[in-house]
Amino acid sequence: MSAYKVGDIRYNARAGAFEAGVDIVKDGTTYRYPCSVGGPMTMEPAQVTAALARHGAPQSGVSADLMSSI
Repeated sequence: MSAYKVGDIRYNARAGAFEAGVDIVKDGTTYRYPCSVGGPMTMEPAQVTAALARHGAPQSGVSADLMSSI
């Protein structure tokens, strides 16, 4: 199982998307990926965090279903 951490989340009104760096720990090494998820500014924070983590997971070859938050 890999762990992830979503950094500071910003809302880009021009793009209509939330943006953050997502750190994914895989085999003891941390990889950081810039991620963006479209949605309204009123989107629930938990949904935004989960969507950003799902966006970062495939970039590292990790299944989003097998991740835990750190």
